Order: sequence, then structure tokens, then C-alpha cells
Amino acid sequence: MMHSYIKRLQNNDPTLTSLHLHCNKIGTVGAQAIAEALKINKSLTYLYLNCNKICPDAPKALDKPIQENEYI
Repeated sequence: MMHSYIKRLQNNDPTLTSLHLHCNKIGTVGAQAIAEALKINKSLTYLYLNCNKICPDAPKALDKPIQENEYI
């Protein structure tokens, strides 16, 4: 399931404007994949990743893409 969301982010799926992944155990790898996809995504306006067993360094990987993405 996570893979399909990342593909949709990478493809700028206009129907994917909100991504609520609370308690989905995406882990660090999933967070890094989302961070990479956010570098090119222009359709997502809301992202919620609470309680996902992400290591302390993963939020740093998400920080820059989120700040640079003017749509979120």
C-alpha cells in the first residue's frame, strides 16, 4: 500500500491531495521515500505521519522537501 502512495506522489496524481498515514509503521525507509517524492510532487497539500516508527534522522530528510514544496 505504501508503495502505491509513493508512486502517486511521484506522478503528481491530482487526486492525491491529502495523505494521512497515522500509525502505519512506514519507518525510516518509507519516510525517506516520501521525502524524495515530495521534491517533485505538486498536488499534495496535507501530510500526516504521526506514530510511524521513524528514526530520529528521518524527520531531517523530510524537513527540506516539505519546506521547499510550496503546496504543502
